[in-house]
Amino acid sequence: MLENEINSMMDLDHPHICNLYEYFIDGEDVYLILELLEGKDLFDRMLEVFSDHKRDPPNRFGEYEAGVLLRHMLKAVFCCHSANIVHRDIKPENFMFARKDDPNSDLKMIDLGLALRGGPERMTEATGTVGYMAPEMIMGKGYSRNCDVWSLGCICYIMLTGEPLFTLTDDSRAKMQIQNKTHVKK
Repeated sequence: MLENEINSMMDLDHPHICNLYEYFIDGEDVYLILELLEGKDLFDRMLEVFSDHKRDPPNRFGEYEAGVLLRHMLKAVFCCHSANIVHRDIKPENFMFARKDDPNSDLKMIDLGLALRGGPERMTEATGTVGYMAPEMIMGKGYSRNCDVWSLGCICYIMLTGEPLFTLTDDSRAKMQIQNKTHVKK
C-alpha cells in the first residue's frame, strides 16, 4: 500500500496536492519527505464553521467560500484522474490547508494510500470512508474514477448545509442510505 502511495504521489505535481519530494528506505523503515502543510484539515475547519453562530449564513459555509474550496478539491481530483489515479478515499480529513490560521490558503489533497491506477477497467473493492462512498462502490458491482466525484458532492453538501448527507456514525445504516440514495432527514 505504501509503495502504491509513493508511486502515485511521485507521478503528481499540482498546487492542490501535497508534494512528495523524496523517500528513503532504510531496512524496514520508510521515510517520506513531504511538503510542509501547517494548516488544519478541512474537517477541523468545518467543525469551526459549524460551531460559529455569528457567521452569515450561520453554522455553514457561504456559497462563495464553499465554491473556492470545492474548486481546489476538483482541481486536485482532476489532476489525479488525468494521471489515471483514483483516490478512493475523498473526505474532509484528506484535504489540508497549506498555512496555519489562514482559511484562505491553498487547500491540498493528502493521503493517497488507497489510490489505484484506474484506467478503463472497473474496480470492485469497496474501500474508503463509508459516509463518502459512491453507491456503486458499496454494492460491489464495479466502479470507476467517478467515485471520487461522488465523494466531493458529499463534502459540498455538508459545507453548504452544515449537515451530513448520510449517517457518519453507523456504517451499516450509512450503506443502506447510500444504496437507496436516501439522505439523513432533519
